Amino acid sequence: MSRGNVCDAPQLHPSFRKKPVYCLDCCFCGSTVCRRGMKAILLADTKTELFSTDVPDRSEVDVTCELFYTDNCQCEVEHMACKECGNIVGYHVRMPCRDCLQSCNNGHLWMYHRKVVMPRERLDRKGEKIMVWGKLPDVSKDFTYQPLEECIRRLLGVAAIEGVELSLHMSHQLDDQRMLKEG
Repeated sequence: MSRGNVCDAPQLHPSFRKKPVYCLDCCFCGSTVCRRGMKAILLADTKTELFSTDVPDRSEVDVTCELFYTDNCQCEVEHMACKECGNIVGYHVRMPCRDCLQSCNNGHLWMYHRKVVMPRERLDRKGEKIMVWGKLPDVSKDFTYQPLEECIRRLLGVAAIEGVELSLHMSHQLDDQRMLKEG
């Protein structure tokens, strides 16, 4: 589990209400694996930074059903993988241990490894301000949307990939032409 809001409080602690909400993209394939991410610190090892979420996007990630226990506590966890490429992007705390349950935490049981996701701050519905946890809609009202910025980002990503492929293709053609002239 990760540190977050105050223990025994149904509402988010004021200090966490100002934290930005992150969209997280898989570093391996670029697909968005979370739209409700929060920067967090691992309870069992406060030197470990990660991202957590209250609810995973089940269309983007799934558990691997490989259960294991951590070295730092007795939480039962399972790996979480990107559905697009199959790489492990984090883990789900299937059964929190007593120590973690008794510690102050944000209640998030879905963790994303910091080194395998690319964070970007999520914008509000108008696309003007950075979304913060205090303004984040309830899960039942947080409909997935793609503001113009997200559409442009995806298009530029595709164009960049296609540009690299085109560049490589043209480079090979030039090499072939040189070889014909020299040969």
